[in-house]
Amino acid sequence: CSVTPSIALAAGTNYNWFVNASNAYGTSAWSGVRQISVAGTPTPTPTSGPPAAATHVSPIGTITTTNPVYVWNASGGATSYRLLVQNTNGVAVDLDVPATTAGCGAGTGTCSYNPNRVLTSNANWAWFLKASNASGSSAWSTGGQFRTP
Repeated sequence: CSVTPSIALAAGTNYNWFVNASNAYGTSAWSGVRQISVAGTPTPTPTSGPPAAATHVSPIGTITTTNPVYVWNASGGATSYRLLVQNTNGVAVDLDVPATTAGCGAGTGTCSYNPNRVLTSNANWAWFLKASNASGSSAWSTGGQFRTP
């Protein structure tokens, strides 16, 4: 005899099983325990949490404009990004950018955003990103350094 269970058995798991027989005269006692091991690696339980920090693409180094477009690699699971641009004189940009506005709502590819803030000429700048979702925020990115003309 054979039977196919109505549920899927998980890979990498051991199971115990028993059988008994029934007919018009009654039901037998349960058999002794039998064991089965399902081969394979267990499927990891999905975890949710804050996204990883985003990584910078541009601007980096010496640039040719005082109104740059900021481009970064998307962080999987992020729904928004905090963009911070500053130098030794203070903060020029500090705002939240929805991932959909930055063109990376799917969590892949590159994101880009121009806050339309003209920066001081002939100055060194640093920009940072923090990726966020409903579970929290990443650490700040390491910082992209650039110099305006």
